[in-house]
Amino acid sequence: MSAERAVTTKTYKLSDDGMIFPDEDKPKATEILKQVILDLLGAAIRASGVPRSELTVVTKLVQTQHHDPETSLRESLVRLDVGYIDIFLMHWPNASGEDGRWRSIEESPTFVETYKKMETFVGPECRSIGVYNFSQKKLDVLLKECTIKPVVNLIEVHLYNPNLKLVPYCLEGGIRLVKRGIVPIPHSASRARMDENLRPISLTDHEVEQINNMHKQIGQRRLIDSVPFAWGEVSGKGSVIMGWTVQEMGWEDAAGNVLV
Repeated sequence: MSAERAVTTKTYKLSDDGMIFPDEDKPKATEILKQVILDLLGAAIRASGVPRSELTVVTKLVQTQHHDPETSLRESLVRLDVGYIDIFLMHWPNASGEDGRWRSIEESPTFVETYKKMETFVGPECRSIGVYNFSQKKLDVLLKECTIKPVVNLIEVHLYNPNLKLVPYCLEGGIRLVKRGIVPIPHSASRARMDENLRPISLTDHEVEQINNMHKQIGQRRLIDSVPFAWGEVSGKGSVIMGWTVQEMGWEDAAGNVLV
């Protein structure tokens, strides 16, 4: 708790409680872990002394609750106990049921159906809604059907996966971006180390160019590619990520060209 409290009272003003992957083999353990994270984060925020209006609290709808997003939101509100949620995100466009079976792209609840339910939550307790891991292809579908535009799209952006097409697509469409990816700041409970880690450093033009071209040297890579339980095989489709092909996700075309 000391580290979380120190961070909250220092520079970090965005708290994201949803950074866990559901383990279909251990759903009960995953649910317990989620509850613990919510409890700890809420307690750290309340103990920080930072005015609630200065914090942005983000929570997510997990894939097993696409059929009932209201229960997911209510659980977060109760366990966090910080008054309201600033942004409620749909973690992935693809859903799974409580039985652990990944739903196909055509099966109900589709991500559009789920998002329309989320739109009804916007108000005093849920200030805004957004999406997570949505490609241009998925956003094109959603934006044609929704009445409330996602305020953010939280996506993977790092040296090996810069999403050079998806980033401008979102920005030009008025959807703000929150990045996830490789974080080069080590964990520490020391306030002095936190200060040191947050100090900006200067890079030469040559170093910046090298960094910008890293994805070209080794090929574009997604973090999810190294998460074994997310991948499987479906008859007639071949390799799928959580029930969908990379083409259905909007990440690649049939020839393997990167679309994001």
